[in-house]
Amino acid sequence: AAALALAHGGIGEDPERGDAGWAGAVVELRGGEIARVTVAAAVGGQDAFLAARLAEGAAHMGVGIALSEEVVHHDAVCDGRFRVLGVLKQKHTPPLVALTVARGGTAREVSEPAVAAVAAAVANAVGAVEDAGRRLPLKGSGAAREIGRAHV
Repeated sequence: AAALALAHGGIGEDPERGDAGWAGAVVELRGGEIARVTVAAAVGGQDAFLAARLAEGAAHMGVGIALSEEVVHHDAVCDGRFRVLGVLKQKHTPPLVALTVARGGTAREVSEPAVAAVAAAVANAVGAVEDAGRRLPLKGSGAAREIGRAHV
């Protein structure tokens, strides 16, 4: 069985730069694990290939934010070591598909809206198949547990 979830993110309108940017994401779950993440981002004047790579990197960050990443404090001091932060490793990253939508005009932000859209879509997909709570990261979810096993 597959669970699909859609979310979108945007950073609004900047009076000096015009429409700043938007992105949408679809997350597909199969058997409790993330089978694929697809993100589409608006592209202004920047190179479409570069914008797609930015969206791909943002998708990686969005999955990590939703499932594993958090800032840990010890006695009010942030522990910034990667292994403590829960940054998603490449070998644990599900397949990512990045699409760009040409909108013309000036360059638009790609990464910020894509991170938000992917994190929300992951949370929506996980929430559609289990009660994983409402607070990110969803470390106790089946998808968070499976991500380490499925993509080694």
